[in-house]
Parts: sequence; structure tokens; C-alpha cells
Amino acid sequence: MRYLILFLLWPLGASAQLAPQEVSNLGFKMGFGFYSFQSGELVNPRPMLGYTAGFNVHSDFTKMKKLYYQAGLDFTLRGGNFANPEKIDSALNRSYGKITLVTVDFPVSVLIPLKREKKAESPMIKVGLTPSILLRSVVYVGPDRIPLNSQIYQQTWESLPLKQVEFLSHVGYQKKVAEVGYYVGLNFGVNNLNDGKFKIDGIYPATGTGKRISTWSIEAVMLF
Repeated sequence: MRYLILFLLWPLGASAQLAPQEVSNLGFKMGFGFYSFQSGELVNPRPMLGYTAGFNVHSDFTKMKKLYYQAGLDFTLRGGNFANPEKIDSALNRSYGKITLVTVDFPVSVLIPLKREKKAESPMIKVGLTPSILLRSVVYVGPDRIPLNSQIYQQTWESLPLKQVEFLSHVGYQKKVAEVGYYVGLNFGVNNLNDGKFKIDGIYPATGTGKRISTWSIEAVMLF
């Protein structure tokens, strides 16, 4: 895993060696999104509000090109809500109602300018792939969404049995004017986070069916 992180950080590290006139190709971004799980192993999913912030490095927008490239490093709070506490008797606080994920993300994108002659100020279609490394995961139970922290799970409730890396495809619209811009896009999990061993005893609806676990989200981000 250490070598994977170093490999993914390489584009950002390399950008630090650019000549001074290239420094403007570095940027900062922050925003929010509606994040959720796809239906499968985890049932009755609903979106939750999450947040993302990070840095990116991109091609020289001062040159007119057919395609530009962009790589980034983001920290994201995401996951999803579930309607289970409202649908199932949760008097024992065992119906899962929320799962949060803290991830470090490495988006790699191709930017397609819609008006090439405007260069940096052209509206752009952004498509790409984001390797997302899971740093922490928590499941919350009951109508009050409290962390699952019974005597049985006292040492394990912060570490759900999920794969450590999710690959997210993304597509969206990006527009930048002068030093400020925005991006609105959709992320969709490509791989299955369930290796067939996902099961948490004592929560409802029951887990351990072996079905798919993956995520999706809609994000709105300010670019600086």
C-alpha cells in the first residue's frame, strides 16, 4: 500500500520541480457533495452530505490544446445514510442508519475544452478515474445515528470489513474564470468493496449475503 500511495503522489511531487512559470498550474479546491451507497449488500441507501478538499496540478491552460490533463490529491468525508431505523424496529439500536468513510483520493482526469480558443476560460468536460484509499469507516445505528460501540464491537466499530481501495469513475463540467472556477460532477464506484467476507453480526438488516458494495456521489467544488 505504501508503494501505491507513493506512485499516486508522483505527479504532484513532479510538479514541484517545474520551472517558476509553471507554478500557476497548481490549484486548490474545496466543496461538498451528496454521497451514497449503491443498493446491494447494504439496503435502503439514502444520500448524506459530505465534504472534500484538496490540491491539483494541470496542464498549461495558456496554450490552446485539444485536451488538458489534471491530477489531484483530495481528502473526503463521504459514505451514506440508510432508511433502516425508520423502517425496522430499532429499540435495541441495531438497525444501521449511516456509514461514514474518510478517504484520500487521487483523481486523474482528461479535460476536454468546449471552446478551445478561450484556453483557460473555456468550459470543459472532465472525465477520469479516482483511486480512493479508505482511511477510516464507521457504522452508526438507531434513529439517533450513534456509533456501533457495544461490548462486542468496542475494538472494531471503526474498522469495517471493506476493501481498502475503491476506484471511482468521474465525469463532470468544469469552468474557470481568472483565478476562480467551479466543478460539478458525478462519481461512480467501479469495483466491488465486498470481497465476500463483509458481515457485521448483530446489526439489521442482516449482512453477509455476499452482494456488491460500492458508492456514488454528486459533488460541487470551488476551484482556486
